[in-house]
Amino acid sequence: MSVETMFKDIDDINNQFIEQDSTTLATIYRGNSGIYYLMPAVGPYGIKARKEVLDSILESGVIPIEENPPNPFVKAKNELKKIDENIQFYLSELNSKLDLAITMELLADESFYSIINTKVNALDGEDSYRTLFIPLGVVVGEIVRIRENGEWRLNKKYGYNPYFIPYITNGKGYFLPWTKLADMLLEKKFDIKKYFKEITKQKSFF
Repeated sequence: MSVETMFKDIDDINNQFIEQDSTTLATIYRGNSGIYYLMPAVGPYGIKARKEVLDSILESGVIPIEENPPNPFVKAKNELKKIDENIQFYLSELNSKLDLAITMELLADESFYSIINTKVNALDGEDSYRTLFIPLGVVVGEIVRIRENGEWRLNKKYGYNPYFIPYITNGKGYFLPWTKLADMLLEKKFDIKKYFKEITKQKSFF
């Protein structure tokens, strides 16, 4: 498949708008010599390709441009889209990475906090962020959801490809499990008690 990635600011587009893709919100233009341009909703790059190639990209629903730095929500999009069904999956991911046998009950038990903090902060910050950001957010978020009698919802966002940011609502406001988590992991200063405190600061609706 012949695809060329290029900056959106180009001269070849002859201003012939074709359509906006309903899945990715990317805009499609026809250029000179039968070349088509796919311009993602967000980001500096687009795709240059012939129509048959562009059609196959749109059919797949995935624009083949890598985000830099990688967006963890994009990589986990399919699992997060069905977050209620994947709590145990992420609990297993957490156990595997930290070499623990965590249960939801232990994760909510303050006497176990120091063990979790030590295990998380022993990892390289970048590695910790790459592998634990989503599992920790989901699993700790699930404990908050239960405590606050809430439910998971998804906030759809658009980058080169659409993705979902899960949050918890109890009808009065919302709780965001991702608050301060990236900084804690990257700086190797993860503290689960402080993390719980940050998440449970109820916020107004979007």
